[in-house]
Amino acid sequence: MISHYFRNTSGYLIISFSLFFLLIYLSPSIDTYVNRNKPKNSYSNSSTLKIETRSNRIKETLMKFDLSGLGPETVVTGATLNFYIGGRVTNTEEVFVYAALSEWDVNTDWNNRPSTASDYEDSITVSGTNKYYSLNVTELVQDWLAGSQENYGIVLAVSDGSLKISSSESSSNQPYLSVDYEPGDSGEPGAVPGGVEIVDLNVPLSPANSRIVVVAKDGSGSYRNIQDAFDNSRPGDTIQVKNGVYSGRISIRRSGTPDLPIALVNYPDHRPIIDPGGGDYPSECCSPDPTARLKIDAEWVLIEGMEIRYGLQGIVVLRGHNTIRGNHIHHNKYDGIQLKSESFISDVLIENNVIEHNGVDMDTCVYSDEFNPKFCHAVYLSDHNHCQGIENVVVRRNVLKDHGGAALQANANGCNSDPAITNVLVENNLIKDTNSAFNLYHNVFFGSIRNNTVILRNTPPNTIDASRTFFYISGSVDEFSVTNNIFHTTRQDIKGLHMNSPRSSNTFENNVWDVRNNSWKWDGSSRTDFLVNYQHITGWDGNGQCCGVDPMFVSENDFHIRVNSPAVDSGDNQTCAPMDFEFQSRSEDAACDAGMDEYR
Repeated sequence: MISHYFRNTSGYLIISFSLFFLLIYLSPSIDTYVNRNKPKNSYSNSSTLKIETRSNRIKETLMKFDLSGLGPETVVTGATLNFYIGGRVTNTEEVFVYAALSEWDVNTDWNNRPSTASDYEDSITVSGTNKYYSLNVTELVQDWLAGSQENYGIVLAVSDGSLKISSSESSSNQPYLSVDYEPGDSGEPGAVPGGVEIVDLNVPLSPANSRIVVVAKDGSGSYRNIQDAFDNSRPGDTIQVKNGVYSGRISIRRSGTPDLPIALVNYPDHRPIIDPGGGDYPSECCSPDPTARLKIDAEWVLIEGMEIRYGLQGIVVLRGHNTIRGNHIHHNKYDGIQLKSESFISDVLIENNVIEHNGVDMDTCVYSDEFNPKFCHAVYLSDHNHCQGIENVVVRRNVLKDHGGAALQANANGCNSDPAITNVLVENNLIKDTNSAFNLYHNVFFGSIRNNTVILRNTPPNTIDASRTFFYISGSVDEFSVTNNIFHTTRQDIKGLHMNSPRSSNTFENNVWDVRNNSWKWDGSSRTDFLVNYQHITGWDGNGQCCGVDPMFVSENDFHIRVNSPAVDSGDNQTCAPMDFEFQSRSEDAACDAGMDEYR
């Protein structure tokens, strides 16, 4: 099973990048609900929070967030409360968020619930279940930080009906507060209890839902095909797609705005399929039509909840400020996702996707008239020869597996150093059975690869490349940190490292290596002493563990770590991702764990 790895949206921490606008995501420090019909009951340990207004039944949800790490000089530019509604909704029209005006704690019940502001901060109409909703609490958070109002948290209520939302005790889809801010005069964001997550990234995080447009092949929606819906879209539209196979290319040319992105999402409880090639696989795979793909030639677009197959690429991105989240992208002719810099691309978020088996079958991944799958990757950042520049890309909490090329390739070969590929964060991914994990080629600067679990155990799909390695780095690759990862293989033909031009600005630290092959390349020279001399020759991983260190996964197919894993408490809290693959906070009392999983 792959689905259990995907739980909900999270943020990320970038330390070395230049910071313009920052973003944090915070889990509640306390959440509960109160029930008028059971006025002495406390529900702070419940995995479900209830909100209800029906007849004489009233339930309200309470949440509190610790903002003590953000000082009074912090300038908040936006704040949203995000919560996940699952299960049945009964006659619910609107959800309202109010400021709580008095103290409460984990033992709070209906009889001692906090007083509530008379005016609500924001409201939203509930349009379905098994999805996140967002409420604007910007002014309230600003008042909390300025000290003009005490931070007693918030209260959620409904106008009519009842619903259930996931709590911070839930194993998935926990609520969270997202805050956009500037750090103030100190320039330092501080450490926020519960996990601070910082990034210079400007992308749509959730649909605006200004207008819901439904696409359905059976005619029950506004349109029968996705292209028509996009051609008639406007900023703020959410295009919901019902079940069915939608054949033919999709070219997204209409942009949203920062406040009103255009979103393409699955209709609630549906899983639509986008099939740009329009054929069976592999006998009719991947139309030779070079436009048979989902192409994003626009900004402020969010793609979520789609299965995308049998195209030229799964998704090709030509412009910035876009989010690709929660999709299953597989069996396309070349790459799963390609960023192609025909013009400058800035700010792209790729998260919570399963990207597998792209460019691996015969007659796919054809270069120079030959089947050559080493050139086809799960995620490809391509500035090669276009030389327009790609910057600010985050790839996190994806499953990237079964490719003849790399899990991630960044290539600006043929370009000058400016522009180039810059500010790339790759974290908390599960990478499995690719020919190589990471390929970095020429003019790739300022990035972090951290807390990934890389497993090259089985033979990757058809590939003619005999050089299999965790890392292939060539040319001017500078200011990259590779920290707190697990690199595991049981194969004798997987090299630890292929480094043609080492730079002193690059660092590897706190990684756990389980490698069986002594062969590697350093500074352009082939060597046969990786297992005994990697740390000595490179000066890296002085606090890492190398080289035959079993990470001790739970089982053959469950890549959580055990309590006695050498990855436990082996990371560096200054460079660890604050959340793990499943949106669980990293350790605050001890060192964080290496890899995608924080042991619980």
